[in-house]
Amino acid sequence: MERSYANAAYTLAAQHFVLNATKKVDCMEKLFSIAVFIVMPAGIKRIPIRSPHEPQMVFQPVHKEAPPGSRLPAETYEGRINCHNEGVMKIIKPSVQFYGTVPTEYNAALKFIEMAGRTCYKSEDKITEDSAEGFVKKLIKAGHLAMVEHSNFVVRIELTDKQYLSVIIAQVGKYLNIAGSDTAVLYVGGSITAWYNALQFVLSIPGVEKDVRMFEPFASAYINLFGGGYIAKNDWQVCPHDEIPKELHRYAAKFICDRGVSHELVRHRPCSFAQESTRYVNYGGKDMEFIEPDGFEGWNVDAKEIFEGSCDFASGAYNNLLHYGELKPQQARAVLPNALKTEIVVTTDAAEWAHIRKLRTAKSAHPDMQRVMNMMPWEEFL
Repeated sequence: MERSYANAAYTLAAQHFVLNATKKVDCMEKLFSIAVFIVMPAGIKRIPIRSPHEPQMVFQPVHKEAPPGSRLPAETYEGRINCHNEGVMKIIKPSVQFYGTVPTEYNAALKFIEMAGRTCYKSEDKITEDSAEGFVKKLIKAGHLAMVEHSNFVVRIELTDKQYLSVIIAQVGKYLNIAGSDTAVLYVGGSITAWYNALQFVLSIPGVEKDVRMFEPFASAYINLFGGGYIAKNDWQVCPHDEIPKELHRYAAKFICDRGVSHELVRHRPCSFAQESTRYVNYGGKDMEFIEPDGFEGWNVDAKEIFEGSCDFASGAYNNLLHYGELKPQQARAVLPNALKTEIVVTTDAAEWAHIRKLRTAKSAHPDMQRVMNMMPWEEFL
């Protein structure tokens, strides 16, 4: 038998909010008042929100180890069996995995890019010992250079001609960072994407003699990923990792947080981001995780039940849109809330991390943002 959205929501309210007789009606009315906004005109039949064979909604303990490098210990989470009995709705705590400096050695650099890129598609299970180069080449061919930004490459230049400094700044100042301009040794650094864009910019300048000496180390190491090209040899060198000036190092961290926090993170434009995609990740029939809000332990019983019930309702609605509505994940995601867990890799230099720390640990920042930012090991690199 088919039911309206409102009836389904009312039924769910009765299942979720097992309170005393006085409070039960109030809580059901709270969810029912939300549900009426999605009721369609009378006479139009809709698919049920729940499976025809509705399982009993029960809590069960779910054990999950914190990721390596996380600032949190292993946690025990609570979850509900979802509408198809194929996955668990989990309420989990946020965490941070700090990676430190981004590697600069060729193979390590490509492996790091692959890790960041596969975070978007949750395809980390496809990582093998030799999968990184092929994965990065596919990213470049598809034009997904934003993922290749999770990298760092620094050139060491013996600056015998001080006038050449102005040429370097004019040619690549828009794309790359420069350190050591007051010494005889100059360091020029940035992501692989930044180096490639800078080279293309220099080569595209009309009517100007091209000086591409500084690009030779980059071209020797990475130009094959972009389809090849010839750059004349010279004596300039790739800077050893342990010699890179602090201001040219790039640091990365993965935040496991809600999508409200991630929306604020991506406002920091100097950063590079790789975020779990609700377009391409299919949560259907799988465990669906939601982030516990800051101060959740202090919420009253009604508030906790409403939050948990809303997350479970969204999980069930998403699965039903896929199962009964025959929609794609990019369409079904419309019912997912800000509380949905997301993973986002953030890579940037120390100066921008310092800016983020100042803004996002301040008392005026959102409590959920303060919580994850206070998990960062700031003293280790700032």
